[in-house]
Formats: sequence, C-alpha cells, structure tokens
Amino acid sequence: MTTANTFEHDVCIIGGGIVGTVFAAALAAAPKSIRPSVCLLEAGDLFRPVDLQPNVFSNRVSSITPSSTEFLRGLKVWDSIPASRRFPFSHMKVFDAVGGGSLHFDSEFTTSPSAIASIVENHVLQHTIASAISTSESIRILNQVRVASINPPDPSTVKDPAPRADWPTVHLADGTVIRARLIVGADGLNSVVRSFAGIESVGWDYGQNGVVATMEIDPRAENNTAWQRFLPMGPIAMLPLGNGYSSLVWTLPANLAQRVVQLPPADIPHLLNAAFRNPHQDISFLLSHISPTGAPEVSIADESAWGTTRSNPDPSIIPPTVLSAASLASFPLRLRNSTRYISHRVALIGDAAHTMHPLAGQGLNAGLGDAQALARILVDAAAVGRDIGDIHVLEEYADERYGKALGMVGAVDFVGRVFRGSWEPWSYARSWGMKVINEAPGLKKFFINFASG
Repeated sequence: MTTANTFEHDVCIIGGGIVGTVFAAALAAAPKSIRPSVCLLEAGDLFRPVDLQPNVFSNRVSSITPSSTEFLRGLKVWDSIPASRRFPFSHMKVFDAVGGGSLHFDSEFTTSPSAIASIVENHVLQHTIASAISTSESIRILNQVRVASINPPDPSTVKDPAPRADWPTVHLADGTVIRARLIVGADGLNSVVRSFAGIESVGWDYGQNGVVATMEIDPRAENNTAWQRFLPMGPIAMLPLGNGYSSLVWTLPANLAQRVVQLPPADIPHLLNAAFRNPHQDISFLLSHISPTGAPEVSIADESAWGTTRSNPDPSIIPPTVLSAASLASFPLRLRNSTRYISHRVALIGDAAHTMHPLAGQGLNAGLGDAQALARILVDAAAVGRDIGDIHVLEEYADERYGKALGMVGAVDFVGRVFRGSWEPWSYARSWGMKVINEAPGLKKFFINFASG
C-alpha cells in the first residue's frame, strides 16, 4: 500500500550519471514479463540541453573500449550518438620521456580490428542515454531532486508486511518516499548509498590534478592515434577528436596544475608542445618558472623552441603540433575502492564502488562493466522467480566484479608508480621492459586487450 507521495519499485537507482542511467537502460531492455520497475533519482538536470557546435568540444571526455561499445550498442545507445561526436582511433603510442622506451599498439591486436577505442564527450554520452530512457514505461525518473535520507526497513509502516517489510526507504527533500527491494548507489565518490550501507571506502589522494583542455592541432596530421608520454611529474595524453582537434589530459602535482590552467592562452600551446617533445628537464624548468598566479617568469615560447634544438626524438613518436588550447580546467585525482560492493538490499556501481587514476582511461569502462553485470544478474534472477534484492543474488554480482575492478584499480596505480620519477637506472629498466613488450606480439595483444576490455 502506498500514499500519494510514496512509490514502490523493484530498483531505486540513486545517481543519474552515465553509469546510473545506462544501468537503468539495461534493466529496461529486459523482457517485459520480468522487467523490473525502476526509479532513477538525479540531483542535477538529467535533461540539460546539449548544444553540439562543429569543432567545439567539451574538455571532459572518455575512452570507450570495444566491449563497452558493444554493451552500449546493444542498448541502442551507441548508434544514437551522432557520428560527428564519436572518434575511434586505431593506433596508440606510449613513450617514456626519461628512458626513451616506447610502445606502439594497433587495432589489429584488439578484439575490434577497426578501433582500439573511441573518444566520446561525457555530456554527449550522458544526454544520449538520458534521451533513450526518457520514454521507458518501466522507469520513473525523478529529476533535480535531493536525497534527504535513506532509512532501514520499518515493518510498522507497511500494511502488508510480507515481502516488503525489509525494504529500505529513500526520503527526498520534497517529502517524496521511495520504497524499493534494491537500492543501487551510482552516486559517485561521496556516495550516500555507501554511507547508508556502512561500507567503508579505502584509498588515498594522489596530491595530483588532471589538467584537461580541448586542443586545436595541425589539421594536416592524420588524427587517428592516441598519444601518451610519461614525464617525471606525470603522464600527458593527446586523445583524437577528429580532424584538427584533440583532448588533453595531463597529470601534474596539484600546485603546478593550478598554475598551468592560469597561464596566458598564448603560452599554453608552447608549453604543451614542449611537454610532448622536449627533454623532460625542459618541462621541469618551465613549470618551475610559472608563478602561483599563472604568470610566466621566462619566455615559454623561446624556451620551448630552444629545447627542440637539444632533442632528437624518433619522428614516429612525435604527436601533432598543438596550435591552441581552450577550456583548461583541473580536478583532483584519487584512488578509492569500497571494501564491499553489496550489503542488505544495496549494491554499488561505478565511482560509488571504485575510483581510479585516469592515465589508462578505464574508470568509466569499469563502471559500465558494473552496470552490465548487475543488470544481467538481476534479470536472470527475476526470470526464475528469485528476489532481486536478496543478498545471495547480490553476491553473484560482487563475486564477478570485485576482483576485476580491484585488479584494474591496482594495475592502473602500479603503472603510474612505475613511470613516476627520473632515477636513471630505473628509467632505463622500464624502457627496456617497454622494448621487450613492443617487440613481442603476444605480449602486446595481452596488454592492449586488458586495457580495451
């Protein structure tokens, strides 16, 4: 029995980001006879208009792996993204600024011969998924609402105590109450669902920020390669956005990141070109000569140009020239993993369960993997009449995803630590390892398939 402002659903999803909305879409794709009823709660505006102007891109993008692409395609989401906002790349080049090692990957080594992955703007993917679920009869969307509290089961409030007596309730700030057999936390790093379930999140802050921007690059360059250069202060990546544009992700110590984003626009491309090409000592010098307010204390253009005369890089590992950069911003980098992904009638997915360093571009793909696995397990359980909120059903999800996600979090953290610093013996050892992998097709295939899902 429900009152006017109380709703009962099989699943209540808290968090309408990409992972939360795609999980809702996956449940809505189940056969009608076993399709769970879903309530999706989002604090922001899930239907905020998206203005897609040619050659104007968001600075927040994701690398979508072939397995994630197929998952989204099966939900009729992938092909709904405008082709002009999907940017597959078939080559990836990784190089070490200190030891000189390099790795070259091609799509022939992956499960998808046409692309290693595709770059998509986060807000475009989010908007596409939201549009896809907006007309679903099995999803109730409560947009721009705030969760006031999540309460454990209270049998005295339920007229028919079986089987709803142990369902938790979500109370919204406007007085609405949702009672659900399963609450799914897709509400990010500071998850209220995780807090309600008493699940601890362990990890650390890196003391680094990710600097992001949209770069205009030399339009004559064939832009189907993702580039990553490991510098002692952190990796810098160039991700293709079609002809003449790429996305920047540069990991820097937090204090330096704040200085870089305040640099005069005319100096940014010179600094970025130096970071992709010049000896690593030059980058350290340039970064040390930017004031806390972003004022350059030396001529970045002159120092960058001079640095190119001292370097003789392999032409095959020189990225396209950066002409300009726009929409610079930075965000803190953290590692977190929840000690459990499930509790009584609770499951965590995406950043609510785990958060990782962006250097391998795996954070969103791991979240999509969570959503895919949990939706499949719940639908299979419903098909044989099981309670989809039962802890034994949820344990199947935890068994499948916990080890995989923890392995990815650890692997990404390990790679970051391996390439940190400039101690020469260690630098040359890791570059030797890169050479070994680069010359062994079997090893290359293993590593690229691990990264590409």
